[in-house]
Amino acid sequence: MHPLLRCALASLLTLLVAASAGADLWQFEATYDLGGIGNPAPVGTGVGVATVNGSGGGSHVNSLLIPGGLVTIQSTSTPTATTTPFTKLIVSMTPGAGSFAGGSGTGTLAGTLPVPGNVRVCFLASCLLAVDVPFTENGTRGVGIGGTITAPTGLGSGVVTIVGATWDTATATVSSSQGPVTIMGFAHGPASLTSSTRQTSGVLQLVTPVQVKFALGATSIPLPVLASLQVRFLPEPTWFLGLATGAGLVAAMGWRRRR
Repeated sequence: MHPLLRCALASLLTLLVAASAGADLWQFEATYDLGGIGNPAPVGTGVGVATVNGSGGGSHVNSLLIPGGLVTIQSTSTPTATTTPFTKLIVSMTPGAGSFAGGSGTGTLAGTLPVPGNVRVCFLASCLLAVDVPFTENGTRGVGIGGTITAPTGLGSGVVTIVGATWDTATATVSSSQGPVTIMGFAHGPASLTSSTRQTSGVLQLVTPVQVKFALGATSIPLPVLASLQVRFLPEPTWFLGLATGAGLVAAMGWRRRR
């Protein structure tokens, strides 16, 4: 099958499946931020199409599916915490697909979104001594999923550990050498009401606590990271009607060529 025909049919199938499931397709802009990992913080923004299930007049968000691969983030940062032994953090990541569901028509969502990639943790200038630690492992644990990933540093028995969790629109808290650090998630519509989140200009902020820890013997030094994913719904994508029409025309052309 011609690649253009295959792409058009796949897009049309997505439209039909979403419609049959009572879901809407909404264009959105997403910003991924690893706050606290260093200065400047790794940030990336991409645009995609989400599958949204709602109720309450079509304005609540009860579940949300967003595609992966919208953005690749590559960043070199200096740790913001002066107590860490890290001299530099080099991040390379491409957020995966997210699946979120939540509660009682209030706009509260929770779920998983893995973050394939890794952070190179440097202990000496110019990264002469460094260790690469994956953000997620085997798609089963890590940042955005939950669970622990550990890598040896090469400094005796020293290890670097990443502790991940799932995403939520509630408050995320992670411990640091100076005490707990928090970030607020939220869900609200253009009028800052949770009952209108799915309207144009509605915003969801999902957050997840991440901790990068260095341990050597009895010494354990945490670096708190609070990752956020902000989803902003863009004006209703009427261009989907054109996409569906175009997919039908391409399919018809392919059928005629085969005759």
